[in-house]
Amino acid sequence: MATSLAVVNGQQFSDWDEFTISLIDWSVEARFDYLVTKADPGRKIINCRNPPCAFHIHVSYANTNESLRISRLEPHRSCIGVALNPRLPHSYLKWLILRTPAAIIITPASTAKEIPNAIQLRYGIGIKDDQARRVKYFLLSSNTGNFRAQYQMIPAYLNQITQANPSAHTALKINN
Repeated sequence: MATSLAVVNGQQFSDWDEFTISLIDWSVEARFDYLVTKADPGRKIINCRNPPCAFHIHVSYANTNESLRISRLEPHRSCIGVALNPRLPHSYLKWLILRTPAAIIITPASTAKEIPNAIQLRYGIGIKDDQARRVKYFLLSSNTGNFRAQYQMIPAYLNQITQANPSAHTALKINN
């Protein structure tokens, strides 16, 4: 996995969830743990979980509008090579719900062991079996009874595949 800067100084977010998911994506990709050291309704300060490391982020609501903005960012970490805690912060349920479909297609037959294994292979992190069960329950319940809407999305999905990879060939065959 190539590392890239997922958040930048001055970047804006619509809410805390959007910021948190971006931060977790970055921490998973760059293999580091963070700790929220100060939090109140209008701001958060995030530091590296390894105390001597200089990494930190200050994020707060911008004065001009109701969006969040990173006001200070020190992205360089001196803790590179320190072991990543396999359970933090990636156990955030919303992040798992958003990122699990990229690792495994969840079906009613999916087991509690297959999901953590797929997450481990895709992202290099571990999750607990009970987290996997919650993710499976949420993903399956959000799709229940909505098969027609899902099938109607197939042409758009095929279009995305060809846009992402112009040399790919896709075809849709409908049997009536």
